Amino acid sequence: MSGGDTHVTPTFNWTVSAGMISSGQGTSSIKVDTTGIGGQTVTATVDVGGFLRECRTSNSCTTGIAKKTAPPVKFGEYVTNDLSANKAQLDKFVLALQQDPTAQGYLIAYGGRTSQPDDAQKAADNATDYTINTRKMDGARTLSGVGGYREQPTVELWIAPPGATPPLATPTIDPKDVKPAPAKPATKPAKGKKS
Repeated sequence: MSGGDTHVTPTFNWTVSAGMISSGQGTSSIKVDTTGIGGQTVTATVDVGGFLRECRTSNSCTTGIAKKTAPPVKFGEYVTNDLSANKAQLDKFVLALQQDPTAQGYLIAYGGRTSQPDDAQKAADNATDYTINTRKMDGARTLSGVGGYREQPTVELWIAPPGATPPLATPTIDPKDVKPAPAKPATKPAKGKKS
């Protein structure tokens, strides 16, 4: 606002074309709850009271509301001390992805407190290998990555709707606190005794 009688205390009456005014009615600014109207536009109109009507007392502003996509959902997880794939859990995961051809699967592998540096990658590779080669899942539908470290070696399984932001890794142990267990020495085959 500009001009007009400086002694006037203006009033503000807002209307919106969509959504709902959640706060600010009667003041010079409002907040609008746009739940459920993603992809639409909202026009907010204010009528200012207290001034002579020969002044322009109404104005509008229109803005687009971004369409929100549903977030990824954690399907499950499993602990894998020997880094092998949990076939039963992965079977359920693949079945869920097959039931929704538009969904994207994510595997996030974590090393444990005593893991070797490449253990998480091995666990991710084993899980991915099982979903692709045994369950014949399209490799582009199950993306995998390493998420850092947790108390035990773990693989998280996530399912995301189309356009959703990929899930974020949630490590619980700082890499500097990881103490890899000594590597097991390779066992040599026992030599047979001569009679």
